[in-house]
Amino acid sequence: SRDDLVVGILDGSPVVKAIRQLMMSQTEWKGTATTLLDVLIVDDQTKRLHIWPKTPRGLSTILRRIAPPLREEGIDISFEHGKQRLVVIKKNIETDKERDENAPVSFL
Repeated sequence: SRDDLVVGILDGSPVVKAIRQLMMSQTEWKGTATTLLDVLIVDDQTKRLHIWPKTPRGLSTILRRIAPPLREEGIDISFEHGKQRLVVIKKNIETDKERDENAPVSFL
């Protein structure tokens, strides 16, 4: 099913694993992609993988790709543009899926 495919893709991504680990100890993180690339905890072997982003721009591209499925599991990634381009990662208490299940049924 689609859900199984999404889970497989997410579980295979070292960026997703690092984001999950980062958000285990906090509910919000905000900073540049450069800073995020520095604070994500991965071993040297992972950093050498071709799928690990080598640049902040590469990380931003991956974040945009993984944002929708991560949102379903309660991690929201967004981007703010001002003097600096900031990445904002928030851990939601209630996931989109739970919110849909708890929403009142409308018969309109």
